[in-house]
Amino acid sequence: MLEAQELTTHAGASAKAFQLNGQPHLAVANTNGNNVQLYRSNGVSFEAIQSLSVNTPVAADVLVNSDSSTYLIVASQSVSKVFLYDSDQGAFVAQESMDLDTPFATDVKVIPKEETGIDYTFVAFSIYKAVEPEIENYEAESAIYYWSPFGSLVPLQTILTTGAAKIEYFTSDGSLYVIFGNQAAYRYNLILEQPLKYEDIESPVYKFEGMGFVKTSGGSVRATGLTDLKTFTGEDGTMYLAVSQGLDRLPESSGVDGTNAVAITSAQKSTLGQHADV
Repeated sequence: MLEAQELTTHAGASAKAFQLNGQPHLAVANTNGNNVQLYRSNGVSFEAIQSLSVNTPVAADVLVNSDSSTYLIVASQSVSKVFLYDSDQGAFVAQESMDLDTPFATDVKVIPKEETGIDYTFVAFSIYKAVEPEIENYEAESAIYYWSPFGSLVPLQTILTTGAAKIEYFTSDGSLYVIFGNQAAYRYNLILEQPLKYEDIESPVYKFEGMGFVKTSGGSVRATGLTDLKTFTGEDGTMYLAVSQGLDRLPESSGVDGTNAVAITSAQKSTLGQHADV
């Protein structure tokens, strides 16, 4: 691949591509810049068109309502925000009544009903760890909301996670599944006298059962220092789950490079109720 353009970011945590008014757009979450920078393609390059003020943003996703109105939902490590595109102003406008307290949020994922065949669009937030006074407690309540057709987020349920880093969803045989990718605590020593190492931990698979998401019997993915996960379909129609693992500093390593692994696990119906090692 050839580089087409370089964009200046401030600890850019994620980028979301989407279509608006028939044109490609890009939303970049700048964690240190405390903003989400919006870009629009002019056919040759992306040009900056708007900066949305958000404290420590980490991810963004787009939701299109049944009335075709477009919302940008931004996950923040403090207060997550929802922006509505105003066609008269040609800009996204903050919907402050929809602010959500989300300390240590790491990701947001819109699950459109058009893709799942379910009557609701869901919005999921992953939370990395609990707030003070249990600042080192990596067990936290990640949250799933359903989207009201009137344009609001309605709490559906919370799911106990351990250092949740990313969210992924997929459908199989007409059923919807969600995975909160657990990273767990990152054990470290400030003066590097001890090796740094992630814990090995499972990320359960949850299935939507009509009233909420239920953990599948034995369905999980085990990884060490999970950083991301993504489903995709192979040429033969088999669905796979790719899981990337983070830095694992072993005693014999230099303490810099560590190890990095990507694993692919079959996500066919026969494996949804089984444990998969990564």
